[in-house]
Amino acid sequence: MAPYQNHGVRGVWGAAVVFSVVVLFVSVAAYGGAIEVIAANVSPTPVYFGDPQFEWFVPGADLTNGTVTEGGTSRTWYVAFSGFSPPGEFWWSGSALDEDLSEGGQAHATFLEGGTLSIEGQLLNEFFMPIYEGVLLSGSVSSFEVIETHDNNFLDLEGEAIFTPEGGALYDGGLGMKLEGPYYLDFSAAEAGQDGGDLEDFQTTVVVVDSFLFTLVQVPEPATVVLLGGCVIGFAIRRGRRR
Repeated sequence: MAPYQNHGVRGVWGAAVVFSVVVLFVSVAAYGGAIEVIAANVSPTPVYFGDPQFEWFVPGADLTNGTVTEGGTSRTWYVAFSGFSPPGEFWWSGSALDEDLSEGGQAHATFLEGGTLSIEGQLLNEFFMPIYEGVLLSGSVSSFEVIETHDNNFLDLEGEAIFTPEGGALYDGGLGMKLEGPYYLDFSAAEAGQDGGDLEDFQTTVVVVDSFLFTLVQVPEPATVVLLGGCVIGFAIRRGRRR
């Protein structure tokens, strides 16, 4: 008599692993064309208006560079920057001051949710050929906190902030890449000052005289992370049973 072989158990585990791989593949495929990262550098600009607005505000500053990167493929498009006519513009308004926590000459503040952020201008493909002109993205900004770092007029985001896309050509998805939000928002402002001197607080207008760097990074999809974990566990169990 031939030795007994438990094809049922092995078949079940094999099917489970294949199912995990198939579901994972479908999940990843569904996100094909999703934008993973947007990064840009903004030319010198006001970033905050003091009395009477008390509001984080960037009034349509020109971009000196800007990239839009697709997840998975690393395909990169560009927002028209210095040297193109017209260059892209960065807008941010409506993030009202919550509390000025500045102390001892170190600027520090929290801002309320409800602000809006947008990028407008020409979008260029990987060959720097224009493929669209208009509002590229717009959306809402969560509450956030900023603090002066290094004691030298640098403003950095403290903790986490979220950008939720709500409109624009990259949100509509007709161009071949699509914003699949939400996104982590990060920024850093170099050489910020006020009243012609050093940065002290958030009572008067704050101007960035060097550069304002910002990034949007896609928040990972929890379902994809869970599926990937299930796939790895399935393979591990199957390998363990072969030993």
